Amino acid sequence: MQTVVGKTWFEPVELPAFPSTLAAIVDATQRPDVALAELGRLVAADPGFAVRVLRLVNSSFHTRGNQIASVHKAVSILGLQSLKNLALTTAATGGADVRALYPFDMRRFWEESLRRAAACEVLAESRAFGIVDVPSAFTAGLLQDLPVLTLIRSNLGKGESWMNLAGAEPELRRREERKFFGMSHDELAVQLCEAWSLPKSLAMPMIHHHRHENAPAEFQAICHLHELAELLAAVYGADDTATAWRTARTEIAPLLPAGGEAEVDRMIERVGARVTSAARSLGIMVSEQPDLDRLRQLAKRSAEMGDLNRKQLVARVKRLHARNEALQSELIQMRELVDTLSATDAVTGLPNERALEARLALEVRRAARSGRGVALIAMQLSVAAGVDPVEAQQLVAVALGATMRVTDVVARIGDGRFELLLPDTNMAGAFVAARRALVAVRGQETEGGDREPPWTLSCGIGCLEGVPSGKFQCDRVILRLRGRGQENLRAALGDGRPLVRTDRETIPWTVGESSTSIPAVSGPAPLPVSRAPESEERDELPTSVDVRDLPAA
Repeated sequence: MQTVVGKTWFEPVELPAFPSTLAAIVDATQRPDVALAELGRLVAADPGFAVRVLRLVNSSFHTRGNQIASVHKAVSILGLQSLKNLALTTAATGGADVRALYPFDMRRFWEESLRRAAACEVLAESRAFGIVDVPSAFTAGLLQDLPVLTLIRSNLGKGESWMNLAGAEPELRRREERKFFGMSHDELAVQLCEAWSLPKSLAMPMIHHHRHENAPAEFQAICHLHELAELLAAVYGADDTATAWRTARTEIAPLLPAGGEAEVDRMIERVGARVTSAARSLGIMVSEQPDLDRLRQLAKRSAEMGDLNRKQLVARVKRLHARNEALQSELIQMRELVDTLSATDAVTGLPNERALEARLALEVRRAARSGRGVALIAMQLSVAAGVDPVEAQQLVAVALGATMRVTDVVARIGDGRFELLLPDTNMAGAFVAARRALVAVRGQETEGGDREPPWTLSCGIGCLEGVPSGKFQCDRVILRLRGRGQENLRAALGDGRPLVRTDRETIPWTVGESSTSIPAVSGPAPLPVSRAPESEERDELPTSVDVRDLPAA
């Protein structure tokens, strides 16, 4: 059966049984009419507990001179409240098997518990939280982490992991408990207090010492005391003494009637002394408690380590930042390289077909707005047998680049295939550019110094002119422009001679649009900066020119 605590469901854990003899003593102390003789008989019935009672009344807490040897007299000296608290403490400290919980450090657990109990006692004596029964505060402080033993007993493999958190800040330790066990010790305390029938004066601090504001209004002050006692006791066992000390001062000093932080320091010192004496009375083994000077040394060392850690952290952050910037810069360079490689032909270093298509889309749209035209020359390189085609294409690429304007783009789109994009150019200007490219290729020298290279170039021209009469589809216009250039190139290659081939009509912007007729012309013309002069457009334009009829470069 599952147990609900607040709004969270937990699997049940095995709760320790309250020893029957001690339970009888606790029940008897809660009856207002109980006789001391009855209590004496109950205590004497448990020899182990009787020894504790005698040890306590003969300690520095209660001794008034001669040693007490009578259990009945010891009971009368202790009184009902102290006897009940001692019975509860005995039940708590004697109910766990040290060997069964190994590697859980039982000695350290009880030492930490004694520190919390002593801190509760010291704070109760300050009257900062009203009139508080000091022995009950001590007992509740000793018991408040008792559910941890139950959690460890139910999860034996996690005892060592929990001990690694013993020096952590209390709230952090509580959060980690929930990760380890599915619930924290203060949540399990609800079940334990019910099982042991603990009075509310003890149960409420055990349940609400991490969240005093959640306790019933009449118990919030005592729960707050236990919450702050945990901070006070943490100064002794914290991994970071400086931070624990600073937290205790910050939280406790404002609540004290007088003394401020200096009084908090004195409280810390008294806690250590109370732990030593209480351990002797209860038969609990503890280590020597550090005095205030030793705690100051530990706090100084932890503060220095904290500063060192911060400096190291800052240095590491700077190194990581510098490394990140270097990686970002390298990433940008790699992206630029990838963009360049993805748009560059590996053989010639010219733009590839992908780059040409991107530029074509840009120039076609620009031509549609300006009406200044755009031309495309498709080229095919024919290489003689025995000639390295890679070297031939590289030399041709250099020659073609020398004939271009800044705005022109020549791209290698395949084996021996090139395309030349001419923005702001009409049909006449494209024809001149093609003839000039043929002349440049024809005039190249080979490694042997031959004036006639063993390769020829054929060209086919496609051209867009004017402005569209309506909407047009850019990708389809590009297909028609490149298709017209390829058609004319195939016609040139079909003649068996290296030719520049064009036709008499420009490409329409849309399928239903009429083409523009170009009258044929003859004779050489200079390469235009943008468009061929209007006078040339009125001359006759040949449909093909044999490269062998062109003058040498």
